[in-house]
Amino acid sequence: MQRALLALMVALVALPGSVQAHALADPIVGLWNFSGGVVRVAGAGTTFTGTVVKPTRFSVCTHPVGEVIWRITKSGSGYTGTHEYFDTATCVPGSGGRGVATWSIGESGGKPILRFCSTDPAPDGATECDDLTRPMDLVLRYEMPRRYGLDANDDRLVDYYTTAEQVSPREWTALITVRRPGDSECDPSATYTWTIDGKAQPFVSKGNCLFAFEHFPRLGKYKVALTATTGDVEEKGAVTVVVKDYLIFGLGDSNGSGEGNPDVPGLASPLWEDFRCHRSAKSFQARTALALEEASPQASVTFVHLACSGASITQGMTGPYRGLNDPGGAPIASQVAAMGALRGKRDIDAVLVSIGVNDLGFGAMVAFCIEHGEDVGLSILRDKDVCFVKKGVDERSPAKTLARVVEERLASLPGRYDDLAAALKRQRIPPRSVYITQYFDSTRDSSGAFCNPLIHVVGTGSFTKVEAEWAFEHFLVPLNAAIAAAAKKHGWQLISGAQRLFRTHGYCSDDSWIVQLTTSLWKQGLLGKGLGAAKSGTLHANAAGHQNQATLVRLALQQDRIDGLPR
Repeated sequence: MQRALLALMVALVALPGSVQAHALADPIVGLWNFSGGVVRVAGAGTTFTGTVVKPTRFSVCTHPVGEVIWRITKSGSGYTGTHEYFDTATCVPGSGGRGVATWSIGESGGKPILRFCSTDPAPDGATECDDLTRPMDLVLRYEMPRRYGLDANDDRLVDYYTTAEQVSPREWTALITVRRPGDSECDPSATYTWTIDGKAQPFVSKGNCLFAFEHFPRLGKYKVALTATTGDVEEKGAVTVVVKDYLIFGLGDSNGSGEGNPDVPGLASPLWEDFRCHRSAKSFQARTALALEEASPQASVTFVHLACSGASITQGMTGPYRGLNDPGGAPIASQVAAMGALRGKRDIDAVLVSIGVNDLGFGAMVAFCIEHGEDVGLSILRDKDVCFVKKGVDERSPAKTLARVVEERLASLPGRYDDLAAALKRQRIPPRSVYITQYFDSTRDSSGAFCNPLIHVVGTGSFTKVEAEWAFEHFLVPLNAAIAAAAKKHGWQLISGAQRLFRTHGYCSDDSWIVQLTTSLWKQGLLGKGLGAAKSGTLHANAAGHQNQATLVRLALQQDRIDGLPR
């Protein structure tokens, strides 16, 4: 009885060891770098084969993928066998015969090496030896699917996220490309096992060594690891995935919306992202978002465009607004309130704001100066002819001159910016996340001199050089000063420089960054949308103007590390 128990105990003790020994792969099994390629050694016991999985090239011939280049027999701690040679005249695999070869496992720098020696089967064939190393681990690269700048429905308009669920999705997706060292392809026949922060997770194959995980619960950092198994060979890789998406809102007036720059221009039927607001993906706000999206494949951008042509602080930003092209029905909700509803629980990286010019009545001023001026072309005006001394621009105060109306509106502007700051605070927008832009100068020619005239409409009148000088000194300069003062008071980020940058690129410049009246008419649908909508692009920035404004904004954002990179 005691002998039986003793035998059983010995068997139980021996069993795990024998199973473990059988489970352990022979040290020669696996991948080995060889002559610019990779050979996979597989087998068990005393018999192994070496198959090319990445082409190995010699002086004139290449061992192709799939060739069994080694036949190996284990003897003690060493290995003997044969290596396939070429007939260099044909380069047919195996055409040179099989040379005697030996393999032995060693170590260098704490890493395994395979000492390989083979003898050319040709008469007086030489023996050559190489120390082969293991390929590095699998190389994993990740990227975030793009969220801005797409046109999934092929309507020639950029797709936008317009609901809170779209802006703040419950789950995020990242794409991971798997490569072998040297940028060679992964093994499509392997079994892939994934973990995220140590827990097994289901990844979806998208083909061509591309995999997706579509269930990241939040933005942030995750440790992703992969094991690729082929037979008894394992390859491993890992990458830290930073699930990063920048949330950018664009608020404000026609400068922010992109007035003058339809997404698809046309004399009859131009296309806008939003016709009611003349909102375009060509605006400097949208261009900024696109540049951030394109800065790195490892971060995406969610851009919500709310700017609307004609909006002011009171009508558009903090209060409802009917839009440039009012279709009737309910007005548009205030942009600040809409932003609060759309952001959900997400933090906002940047709020781009262009506002204030319509609070001074810019459009009405330009129309008043042209329509109530003298049709004198390039002649010199008398004092009584200039538009800013004339009355009637404000229907509520018909006895006040244009100059007086502008002066009073400038005086009320700081209070309006205070109201805007209060509205942003109610929506929990940190002041440091607000980037407010100053306005550009459209009054100059290529030399920096005032246009003479600024605008001349045959049969109607002119916006003259004298009036352009007045508009610059008494409208634009104090408006930009008010914006700078508001930014300083409320802790907003001021984006300055447009006034100086446009100094030689005004309406009459040879290199104009301004939409001219004739351009506005043919781009914005004179034949189909009405004269008001067609000419409203006049004096706004054109494509070059918006691109240069976007550059100013990007420089400001980069200083705050809002650069499209996976921070």
